[in-house]
Amino acid sequence: MDFNRAFRYMFEDKDWLTKIGLGLVIMIVPILNFAWIGYQVQIIRNVRNGEPLVLPTWDDLGKKFMDGLMITLANLVYALPAILFAGLPMLLMFIPMLGSSNQELFNVLMTGSTVVYFCVTCLIILYALALAVLTPMIKIHYAKEGTFAACFKIGAFLQTLRGYAAQYFTVLLVGMGISLGVGVAVSMVGSLVGWFPLIGQLVLFALGLAGPTYAALFSTHLYGQFSALVFGPENAMG
Repeated sequence: MDFNRAFRYMFEDKDWLTKIGLGLVIMIVPILNFAWIGYQVQIIRNVRNGEPLVLPTWDDLGKKFMDGLMITLANLVYALPAILFAGLPMLLMFIPMLGSSNQELFNVLMTGSTVVYFCVTCLIILYALALAVLTPMIKIHYAKEGTFAACFKIGAFLQTLRGYAAQYFTVLLVGMGISLGVGVAVSMVGSLVGWFPLIGQLVLFALGLAGPTYAALFSTHLYGQFSALVFGPENAMG
């Protein structure tokens, strides 16, 4: 993985300020911000295909919107089990009340509810961790095939992981590290300038957008590199 390239590629485009600036505007507009996810999908494709200018233009906003919408819907489908089970721990807390008139029954129900609560919470946490690992894979495979069905090819995901686990988890961990580092840096700068009236708040708002955006662009380039490693350029796939 060329981490140095991922750090600097966005600034090699002479129009980077316009492209990313427009992306920031789109990103903060509800619904339309799906296009920002689609923009990242196109970056993955561009890196995979070795395009000299990786940052896409915004002239096909509709296509980027639909790509982002498909990935968002896929992520929602994957998240549904966690969403449904998230309410169960709260429900379990009311079960002991059924035995409030009988202390022994109350104690049994309380113990049982506590055990089940702990188990369900652990399952939700494990599922959330699995989703965190799976989410980039969804984006990578969607970028390759461009279909909603590609987001659910679990067998293909596992096959990719079996063959390239070290590279994939390196990409994930480095991306997480950059996101964390950028977040800390933004917080530190914000603590210094945030107390200035108006100007400080504007700077803090700008950093709050620019920092995560840079981290996302960095990780997305790594996803593109990983895609090129696994699948090769698009024209090589026939």
